[in-house]
Amino acid sequence: MNPDRQDVYFLQRLAEAAARSGETQLFVVGILHQGFNAYSEHLSQAAQREWEKVAGRFEEILFHQPLEQMASLVAQALGIRDRQLPKGVAERARADMSRALELDWYGFGVSQGTLRDLAPRLYPLHPSVLPVLVRLLARFGQNERSLFSFLFSNEPFGLMSIGDRVVESGTWYRLADLYDYARATFGHRLSIQSYRSHWNQIESLVSSFATEDELELRILKSVAILNLLDSDGLVASEESVILAVSNDGHTNSKIKATIESLKARRVLYHRGASRGFCLWPHTSVNLERAYEAAIEAVGATTRVVPLLKAHLETRPIVARRHYIQTGNLRYFEIEYRAVGDTSDWAQSAKDSPDGRIVVFLCETEEEHAQALKDACHPMFCQPNILVAVPKPLQGLAGLVQEAIRWQWIAHNVPELNHDTYAAEEVSRRIAAAERVRDARLQTYLGLRQFAGRTELQWFFQGSATAIDGARDLLARISVICDEVFNRAPEIKNELINRRQLSSAAAAARMRLIERAFSSAVSEPYLGMDADKAPPEMSMYLSVLDAGGLHRKVSGVYKFVEPPPTDPCKLRPVLARMLEVLREQQDARVPVTQLLDEMYRPPYGIRDGVGLLLLAVMAQLHENELAFYENGIFLRQMTGAEMHRLAKAPETFEIQYCKVAGVRATLFEHLVRVLLPDNVPSTSKPDILDVVRPLCVFAAGLPLYTQKTQRLSATARAVRTALTSAKEPAPLLFTDLPRACGVEPFSSTGRGPTRERASEFVSSLKRAHDELKLAYSELLARIRDTLAEAFECGADTRNGLRTLVEPVVGSIGEPKLRALCLRLVDTKLGDNEWLESVASFVCEKPPAKWVDVDVDQFGEQIVNLARRFRRIQAMHFPSGKPTSAALLRVAITKPDGVELDRVLQVSPNEEELVRTAEAKLAPVLRQFSGRIGIVAATRVLMRELARNERESHDEVS
Repeated sequence: MNPDRQDVYFLQRLAEAAARSGETQLFVVGILHQGFNAYSEHLSQAAQREWEKVAGRFEEILFHQPLEQMASLVAQALGIRDRQLPKGVAERARADMSRALELDWYGFGVSQGTLRDLAPRLYPLHPSVLPVLVRLLARFGQNERSLFSFLFSNEPFGLMSIGDRVVESGTWYRLADLYDYARATFGHRLSIQSYRSHWNQIESLVSSFATEDELELRILKSVAILNLLDSDGLVASEESVILAVSNDGHTNSKIKATIESLKARRVLYHRGASRGFCLWPHTSVNLERAYEAAIEAVGATTRVVPLLKAHLETRPIVARRHYIQTGNLRYFEIEYRAVGDTSDWAQSAKDSPDGRIVVFLCETEEEHAQALKDACHPMFCQPNILVAVPKPLQGLAGLVQEAIRWQWIAHNVPELNHDTYAAEEVSRRIAAAERVRDARLQTYLGLRQFAGRTELQWFFQGSATAIDGARDLLARISVICDEVFNRAPEIKNELINRRQLSSAAAAARMRLIERAFSSAVSEPYLGMDADKAPPEMSMYLSVLDAGGLHRKVSGVYKFVEPPPTDPCKLRPVLARMLEVLREQQDARVPVTQLLDEMYRPPYGIRDGVGLLLLAVMAQLHENELAFYENGIFLRQMTGAEMHRLAKAPETFEIQYCKVAGVRATLFEHLVRVLLPDNVPSTSKPDILDVVRPLCVFAAGLPLYTQKTQRLSATARAVRTALTSAKEPAPLLFTDLPRACGVEPFSSTGRGPTRERASEFVSSLKRAHDELKLAYSELLARIRDTLAEAFECGADTRNGLRTLVEPVVGSIGEPKLRALCLRLVDTKLGDNEWLESVASFVCEKPPAKWVDVDVDQFGEQIVNLARRFRRIQAMHFPSGKPTSAALLRVAITKPDGVELDRVLQVSPNEEELVRTAEAKLAPVLRQFSGRIGIVAATRVLMRELARNERESHDEVS
């Protein structure tokens, strides 16, 4: 019957015709091998309901013929005349039939007398053979048809094969002979259904049994045929085996001894009185019954697709030819969809496959028709999508159920835990069922089936297309990749040209990028040893060298655009990356967005290559691209920044900065006046040529310059704009002009006047110079404060050394002694000397001072100078020659208070001293010697007292 080809309607029409036949009745009789509904178990639910309706019009009659009738049928067919049998044969036949009846082999409620009378007419069939024969043919054959083939055909080991000789010899056709017949006739069928009988195991044990004793072999075959049936009414007991092999010249005692010998040699195993002998150690599992239980438990399969999904081929298919030619490993992902599923994919460009093969899984003809329509849906008309529609999968239901039933047995029959042989058989059956299922599944969905044509219907961009097998499919995928990714680079290096780099390859790529941002850029091979071959060398050779990105130009190695021949096809990618940034000029483009654009067709670069090409672009357009990390402008890109970008690209952005339009005049003026030495003469300056040096300058200012308020308002505003800059263009054309008190320069308005541009540039230049000199002015203030506190004249350093050296060895106070040692130090330069002294006094370097530290230094140094003068007065003179004139003035007042002071006159001040001396001498001579001297002493006393008070007030 063909349930999927309108048989149900034909049977319905027959049933209706019979029901309406009237007086001339029509009877419809069908002889079926299985139940009516079983023929529809693979159809859809709607079709099954139709079959159930039709089945209700028919009445099923089950036919099972009793064994007694089968014996009579065989006797009549053989036509044996029992009077012509050899002497003793008839009696032996009746006696053995009686023993068989005692063993209940013919069942209960039979006419034992009739069967005993029929026994001679069954000759040469031994009475023990007929019950086994009937059940064997009922299970593995076709009942009467197989029975008569056994009786009268020339099949190997059938009854006719020994019919001519048994009468003369008086021998019988016994169970051992029936085993040979079953092996020859049903062996192939038994191998397929071994789970029902352990046939594979039985056949291998009998075939491998090496013996020259015919009795042993006949006993083994008799037990084997009974084990094959494994029926409760046909147990291979000791009595059964004796009955099956006796009267062939072997006594009962000899048969028993042989059985014991086989048991001792572990050829036969006794499973108890209820189970009898077996060819394997033990088994407590009736797999036939377990299989029937599995059929009931699993039930009929209504939908095949959910059961098949776990067994479908999902490995991606690689475009091999495309990979070999271009070095780009591209693959098509296999996706199985239900009929009617036309939803979109939700994957990023980086994680998406290069193409897809969409397979619609349909079960019925109705679903198949719908799948053909879905294959032409606009969703699947993209140039990198192939759609396949198989024929309805309902035909696989039986194979799927077979595997599921055996899996159910493996998980739900606990006796298998203690029955090694049964468990192994179940495992074999599971493997066999899955093998058959998968092989059949390949005929439906043979995406990798190289032999023969596939049964899939293929669609491409909404139209049917011819693909005749896996080989043709591979070729088509490569052609699609050629067309879809026609602007992709061709880099033949598996270390870097891949989606995900290994840890070693990622580290090598990072080392190569770090070299690209170092001074090694001007060296061949980026400074690597040409005689060594680290992984970064292979990356350099296959991308930077082979692509012509790093080569010698005008005698110098540097990064350049690919040559016109573009051997690695890198120009399209680099050009598109720059184009994406130019399309959003003055706006920030996330690095992830830029790379996603490159991952998509028609470029399709791999993640391993993407970061390296981004680094190359950053070098090629260094003065046009501004990088941001977490929203903060990066003043320069180095290997460290690229390392962070590789780890977290989502935190980085790029901005394209180009001076054009109304701002060009201002920019050129700014470059020419402010930074004439920072722009290379061989190229046209860009905005970053100005902004980057300014930002680097601001970032490099000492902390004092960054914090001090002792600057002009313009300088402070310029400093704030530079240190808080977020974007180059707004900084240069908006923030800095406002800081300088000038209107911002718009990109859309009229061009700036020359006066306005000059005013801005001049103001910015003054503020720049003020910031630049702020720290130098701080050091000059420190020098002046030292000179004033120690009264050492204009040549501060030499004057202090002259003043301090004579007494430094006599100073015991630690702080004052440490200061004096720094004052007389001659190894440091002037600025370092001032920083050393100032750092000691305020306990932190002047580069980190704030304004309060400047005031604190003045107070501290005056106090230290006053203490020094006291010590100096006590140790004058030292007797050590100096280049300066030293005088000690000591005056004792009437109250006993003594005023003393050591005065130093440097060679540069000697002329002034002589002038003052020339003017004072005539005045003193106008009075008598004593009067003039007393007057001069009082004047000196008042001046020394005043100086003491002023010094005290300064310290306070």
